Amino acid sequence: MKKVVAPFILLSLLMISACETEVDLIGEFKQTPIIYGLLNQKDSIHYVRVNKAFITSENAFDAAKIEGINEYYPDSVQVYLLEMDENGSLLDKVIMDTTTYYTKPGDFNTKKLYYTCLKVLNENNTYQIVVNDLNADSAFAETELVRDFQILVPRPFGSANFISPTGAAQSFKWNPSYYGKKYETSIMFYYKEKRSDMSDSITRYVEWPVGSITVDKPESPPGEKSVPYIPETFFQICENQIPYNDPQEEAKVNGRRPLSVDFIISVAADELNTYIEVNNTSGIVQDRSVFTNVENGIGIFSSRYQKVRQKPLHLESLLRLKDMGLKFE
Repeated sequence: MKKVVAPFILLSLLMISACETEVDLIGEFKQTPIIYGLLNQKDSIHYVRVNKAFITSENAFDAAKIEGINEYYPDSVQVYLLEMDENGSLLDKVIMDTTTYYTKPGDFNTKKLYYTCLKVLNENNTYQIVVNDLNADSAFAETELVRDFQILVPRPFGSANFISPTGAAQSFKWNPSYYGKKYETSIMFYYKEKRSDMSDSITRYVEWPVGSITVDKPESPPGEKSVPYIPETFFQICENQIPYNDPQEEAKVNGRRPLSVDFIISVAADELNTYIEVNNTSGIVQDRSVFTNVENGIGIFSSRYQKVRQKPLHLESLLRLKDMGLKFE
């Protein structure tokens, strides 16, 4: 893990004598790999984004749109995923192949090159990404996997009822995971929608971010943790998110039917949490820290995990949605 501090530089224009001096503002360029990868032990296919820094005397925003300017030639770099046991002994070395995705136009070119591989991960082992640049020093980073954990509440049986006559709070409860630093809880309500302009129904959802916590020592997880929420908030969120803003679109809806309620706990490893916190820094600062755990490069290589407890919507809550005029059947 390391931090690189990139200060903002103020260039002053000074009055000088009649002699003319030329200053080269573009210094010696050092090839720098940029790595972004997050492992999840539930995935069997893994993707890592590998770029390189680029330098230009032109407008940087215009240059960033040039296809391939921030990517390696395929024969100039090799990318590996290494698996080590708890003693640091190498168990496996997997060569990552390239695959291309195209995204919507933005600040960078639409063609995105990813390195990918098939690999079943073991939560008890450590993983390392290695980028062998034939024209520079190799870059690498290492991560533990966020391990599995137990959700205590909501329990696996029964249905999801958000009606609380007393107004009492309910809670997410769980036993924290090894190597899990930040826990974000959310509730997703999925439903089918029948429309007059479509032959088949479509699936939509309501998203309710509930709350988050961090733990001090993810390598030694504490006891039971919880995040409370007021259940009746569910109906307010449904009222705000389900109907279309355009009355003409809402008029095309013939009916809605509940599918499931997902109680979700998403977990970030320590390095990923630090990376998010540093990059969310706000305010006016002279020095902005750029967190990276990549040696001989920049970026982030870490892990995440997610557990979902799925339940049907309770009949009592469904009747409330019907009474609210949201076209549920």
